[in-house]
Amino acid sequence: MVLLTISRTLGRLLVDLQKSHGCTLVDSHGCSYIDLNAQIASLTLGYNHPALKPDPVLAVHRMANNLFPSTDHERHLNHVFPRISPYSNDDAYLWLGSSGSEAIEAAIKHATRHRDGHCLSFVGGFHGRTCGSLSLTHTNPLYKVGFPSIQSHVAQLPENAAQIESRVSEFRSTIEQQRPAAVFIEPIQCEGGDRHVLHDFARQIRTICSENDVVFVVDEVQTALGTGTVWAHAHWNLDDPPDMVVFSKKTQASGLFAKPEFAPHASDAYAFNSTWAGDAHRSLMLEQILDTIDDEGLFTHSSTVGNFFFQNLALLNLNGVHSIRHSGSFGAFDVANRDQVVRDLQEAGVIVAGCGKDSIRIRPPLVFNQFDAVMALDRIDHTFRRQQTS
Repeated sequence: MVLLTISRTLGRLLVDLQKSHGCTLVDSHGCSYIDLNAQIASLTLGYNHPALKPDPVLAVHRMANNLFPSTDHERHLNHVFPRISPYSNDDAYLWLGSSGSEAIEAAIKHATRHRDGHCLSFVGGFHGRTCGSLSLTHTNPLYKVGFPSIQSHVAQLPENAAQIESRVSEFRSTIEQQRPAAVFIEPIQCEGGDRHVLHDFARQIRTICSENDVVFVVDEVQTALGTGTVWAHAHWNLDDPPDMVVFSKKTQASGLFAKPEFAPHASDAYAFNSTWAGDAHRSLMLEQILDTIDDEGLFTHSSTVGNFFFQNLALLNLNGVHSIRHSGSFGAFDVANRDQVVRDLQEAGVIVAGCGKDSIRIRPPLVFNQFDAVMALDRIDHTFRRQQTS
């Protein structure tokens, strides 16, 4: 029997995990690649980092943590997750789940339990593929065809500083007229084409949400631990932190942080229950990742190497490459005939992924080093030069 999977349908690589190390992926045929996709931005320390040591007991026993948590899980709740909490106080609420989409679903439920109404998100935003999260997604319309959805509202992001005033005015009118329960926003619209939310716009809409008692939810499923800081929204310098922050991918564990007023009462707790409610083994991985980030200075390292990579990419002056943007090593560029470029780069030994209409996103692990960057740039340069002569 041959099982049908997305990877088989799309013709993806079969990875040899035993032979892959750092930013180098080795496939089942022994071919090596510089991996600038990092398993859709979720491989924080690359392949087979020596600091990651699984616990066989936690790996074997996935507990029903809401009802029968282990002592390890309790320790992680008290000592690991506070290290990445977006709130300075000690009484933040934490909900843990199994995926980014599930965490978005939980955020929708917590927000609408707090205040009646629908949710609002932005054109170009991507929040998941489950039915609730898909209702907030506004990238590829084909994702929604044939699936039920909950009612939601939509707003526009400014493309540049000149549009901020008008987009803020439109946003205020939408909030006052539609009275949504919550607003969902990504610091960088990753699936939507790596569109960076302008900091001044983010600060102004956060103020509008506060003034109208609208729950302000920041979706950091892809950006957490990825832009040279724990949270990408830290670059916004908000006066009032988000009401909720959703995380997954590089944090390994997935879930949401929220201000304490969003914690359910005991009588309502089962409305937010799930069997596993997180995974102590993934929480252990998060602890080891955070220790390694601190020990090896990986936020500073990845920002330095990211600046080197994208500055030198621009200096290559490749035909058709434009709109290079990044935050640390987390970035993208635009190019014509994007899908063909992605295939050509893979043939040249560089793994990247597309997003938006014509963007290529770069998502290396935090251990991405200058040697990796030089190798990747050389292969990218060779690929584009070869295209010009063919």
